[in-house]
Amino acid sequence: MSSLGDMRRLLCGFSITVATSVVAELGIADHLAKGPKSAAELARLSGADEGFLRRVLRFLASEGVFAERDRDVFALTALSEWLRSDVADSLRPRAVFAGSKMNWAAWGSLPSSVKTGRSGMEAAFGETVFDHVRSHTEAAATFNSFMAGQTAASVADLLGAYSFEGVRQIVGGGGGHGALVAGVLRACLEMRGVLFDMPEVVAKARPLLENAGVAGRTEVVGGDFFAALPTDADLYALKFILHDWRDADCTRILKNCRAAMAPGGRRSLLQKSPHPPCLRVRKTSRGTTQASNAIAQPLAAVQAIGARFYFSTHFRGQSRFSRESPRFKPVPVPARPRGSPAITKAWR
Repeated sequence: MSSLGDMRRLLCGFSITVATSVVAELGIADHLAKGPKSAAELARLSGADEGFLRRVLRFLASEGVFAERDRDVFALTALSEWLRSDVADSLRPRAVFAGSKMNWAAWGSLPSSVKTGRSGMEAAFGETVFDHVRSHTEAAATFNSFMAGQTAASVADLLGAYSFEGVRQIVGGGGGHGALVAGVLRACLEMRGVLFDMPEVVAKARPLLENAGVAGRTEVVGGDFFAALPTDADLYALKFILHDWRDADCTRILKNCRAAMAPGGRRSLLQKSPHPPCLRVRKTSRGTTQASNAIAQPLAAVQAIGARFYFSTHFRGQSRFSRESPRFKPVPVPARPRGSPAITKAWR
């Protein structure tokens, strides 16, 4: 493909994102899980307009997301299998969030962000993502589902990289709906957990904990980690938390963990690095060049969520951790196949 064609494709990339988000929200992949169906059947099952849904399905079929069979029949492909709700590491929550009003408003403010240095959330709504979801129920449901999916996909990395030997009780600070705590407790049958996040967030965590079979071993606590955390646990896990806050805020969170923990306790920080050592480039099946999402993800986090990544930048000299606690040290994290979610930085 020529450079002109490549550039045109990049400029139209948003349409693929939105269309994929729409079919994810409608649950089209779930409807196709048991076999191919016509556009008419899918429209009836999902409550969509048949004519418009057909156009969207044909467009996505041209991108390999679905396969179009004879007589207006559509089927899953290897790509759309990841949009099913019932597969491990499902990308459906991420896809729904990608096309959400909140996400698009934030990205639509990118020109302002580049000029002012403010995140897309701040430019679009005048508030952080956390303040925004407090007062917008639909946005909160989409965002929290996305975060839970991200965490669940990373639990295997955590269990493979981190030793929980001797841990009696874990506190998941900023733990959302409890995917991290649930994943750890399922693997560590003698451990108890405390799920800690804003009251309006943890209020909806019970179904996930019950489905994981750990509700009986998990205490759910609402609060603010800038004020205080639940006391007397021996492990405080902060996963993808500190990149959202400035240095002074991060130090405050860490000090509150230290003040709350039992004697001999530890804090664990699990983070993706925004500064990969190299940019991986590969050829897709369609002949186009695609960079590793290790570069794209930090920009997305800054723009759509308001993440700052100050703390990961400072890690190069371990300055923040040396000031707050000289005992923090990096923990090796095993590599995973390209494209799979991973924790790339961990400290304890």
